Amino acid sequence: METNDKKRVAAIMARMAAGDDAAAVTLFLEFGEQVKAKIRRIVRAQGATHLTPADIDALALDACMALVPRAGSWDPDGGALPWVWAERRIVSLVAGYVGHYGAPFDDAGVADDDAAGAGVAGVAFAGDDPGDDETLDHLAARSPSCAVVRDALRSTCGDRDRRVLLMFTLQQDGGDPSPAVTVGEAFGLTPANVRQIVKRAR
Repeated sequence: METNDKKRVAAIMARMAAGDDAAAVTLFLEFGEQVKAKIRRIVRAQGATHLTPADIDALALDACMALVPRAGSWDPDGGALPWVWAERRIVSLVAGYVGHYGAPFDDAGVADDDAAGAGVAGVAFAGDDPGDDETLDHLAARSPSCAVVRDALRSTCGDRDRRVLLMFTLQQDGGDPSPAVTVGEAFGLTPANVRQIVKRAR
């Protein structure tokens, strides 16, 4: 995304944070294609193949409206665009619209959390959209290994590079076939830049 576009997004989000609910419609009108691209990826991940373009439009507008109460928490210098930053909220929004899709889960061999130690799914977060640093702190409190990784990342990577690496890894582990593209869109970087940052950070 161009610098001017990022400034425009920041200005619209500032209007939302100041209580201008109509700014959500402005966000949809000006950046709806990017929001719809995010919605389509979420829809594909949920296996909802029956949605029409009109459904996607409606979900994108709803996603923009859902940003209004959280607009004041979004940091324009944080790197992630609002519709990427609020992904968890948008995933829930899409799930509520299409219904929950799933596949059978074979739980054979899955250890009890109390016996094996809780992983990411076992961490309770204080907010809806914890930042990367908050997530790392929660994990580090439960696992000495995670604490070592957290401290190493903070001592060797800048804030943006650390966030790029973490998001790239999460996308990759989640089965994203093009994590560099997804992360690039979130941070306004080319896929080649993302891959270079990840390689250097690792």
